[in-house]
Amino acid sequence: MHFERRNKNRNLDNYPRQLKETVEKSLYYSLSFHTMHTQILATVLKRMGNIHGKKVVFVGGGEGNEILYIKNNSKDFYAVNLDINLKRLRICKYYFRDINIQCTPVLGDGMSLPFKNSIFDIVFLINSAHHMDSMELCLRESLRIGKIVCIVDRRKCFISKIGRRLGLIKPDYDGYYTNEIDVKWFFKFIKDSSNVKLVYLKYHFFLLLYVNKTIHDLINRYRPLCYVYILLVKILNLFFGFLGNGIIVVLSKSV
Repeated sequence: MHFERRNKNRNLDNYPRQLKETVEKSLYYSLSFHTMHTQILATVLKRMGNIHGKKVVFVGGGEGNEILYIKNNSKDFYAVNLDINLKRLRICKYYFRDINIQCTPVLGDGMSLPFKNSIFDIVFLINSAHHMDSMELCLRESLRIGKIVCIVDRRKCFISKIGRRLGLIKPDYDGYYTNEIDVKWFFKFIKDSSNVKLVYLKYHFFLLLYVNKTIHDLINRYRPLCYVYILLVKILNLFFGFLGNGIIVVLSKSV
């Protein structure tokens, strides 16, 4: 698997000129996509079961990486991609149009979702909740519009602290580290919400999936290193995943 090779087959002539460079460097074909998305999203899909014919919204979906993977591995479902970044939504729109994938892009804020109550069957928050100024408000809004909420993100733990000190975990786009999920607070949030119940919880390693740029570029340049990298992540998650700084949570509203 070579993570840059497939870019050569993409027709960028259909994209606005100012987006071409961004598209070429997007996460669709990055190392992060072929590790985090293929492994963790496979676990999520297995847990969610058949989503054929359901209404699904991706809050903070960005360029649509998760939608692309799930659309390619599930039957048809109605997809909405909501993000506050117009540029990323435009990338999603043009790319999905080229490959004939149906998805409705919506510009909006994850803490004030422009949808009616319980209109979606599933709400996905995949590596996006930590971008919110108020994670609690984001969760409440997600539970308001959806029957099931699936969260994939990072949690506070000693692995995160070690990763930062070693330079293995990079800061976010604004130069700050992500607002990781406090598991104790999260369980208290569920307990205090009378109509919410925990359906699924699993920890995994996020540490090696979002390394700093130097390490990422080195691994991405040489195919053998890519295979070793992916194998290492699989072994870590198989035997020591419970220690990892990644978290998968599925919540549902009680009837």
